[in-house]
Amino acid sequence: MDSKFSRTSVTVDEAVAILLGVMNGPVSFQAMSDEVSNEEQDVLDSLTYDLRAELRDEITALISDRAEAILAKKPQDVIDAIETELKRYRELDDLAFAYRCAIEDELGNGEASALRRDAARSNAQDTYITLSSLDAWAVEKGCRESILTPVPKVTSSNATETECQKKALRVRRRHRDQEEAIVAKIKQLGYTPLELPKNDPGKPGVKAQVRDVLQASNLFGTSKIFDHAWERLRKGKEIIDKKE
Repeated sequence: MDSKFSRTSVTVDEAVAILLGVMNGPVSFQAMSDEVSNEEQDVLDSLTYDLRAELRDEITALISDRAEAILAKKPQDVIDAIETELKRYRELDDLAFAYRCAIEDELGNGEASALRRDAARSNAQDTYITLSSLDAWAVEKGCRESILTPVPKVTSSNATETECQKKALRVRRRHRDQEEAIVAKIKQLGYTPLELPKNDPGKPGVKAQVRDVLQASNLFGTSKIFDHAWERLRKGKEIIDKKE
């Protein structure tokens, strides 16, 4: 789960994801079970978010989906939707690399760096950057608006939207379009987003029903893209399973 309040510093990968607009704060890994041993908790605490692997997995999956769609002679609009999503993820991967280079370059300034290291958390594997310094640096560079409300936004009378802002906004806008499409379809199917019923044995659940209806939409090239959008809604508490 990502929450800007779970930690006051982030790894470089988390910082890049924040600049891209795909998350709001640090990533905390949680066990599926409520009962977690000390050893299991230590393993969870040692895990770090890998944005590069996530993006490359998405690209690989989309390439495979495109090949399967072509072999299966799927309608051209289905293939085009996959192509569009593949292009978007490749652009996202390129932008992530550009952000990573900029962050590493800034950190290379040492004591003069505008990005401050969290000395208590940083280790040989990961450098942790304080959220407050990342926020101020990102706003000053024009990469995005403030992620910490109390931090004033840097403005100027002739300020213009930079290319990185435009790309980040496009990503966030597409994610939001996907999420709104899911919520709207949940309501159209007669369900309440904040009280989703549990699945009946042998019958497709709400998620499966919504996915089946939206699978032809240009917003969702693959089921994995749909799954990511569904999980973002869960994390944002916009869809909630009904408690018995």
